[in-house]
Amino acid sequence: MSSRYSHAYSLAFEISSGDSDGEGVSGSQLRQAIISRLSKLSDAELAEACGAPFDTHEVE
Repeated sequence: MSSRYSHAYSLAFEISSGDSDGEGVSGSQLRQAIISRLSKLSDAELAEACGAPFDTHEVE
């Protein structure tokens, strides 16, 4: 059987808030910002925005 790998990627997005440290940002706001960012990207733009994985490990 061939090897399988798990890859971790990151995706940048932004949220405006009144807190300088972002502590007041809720899970709902995070979800909305992520969904908004994803909905504006084509598949090619999403692949470019994520770039290469920052971590990879073999899975069993």
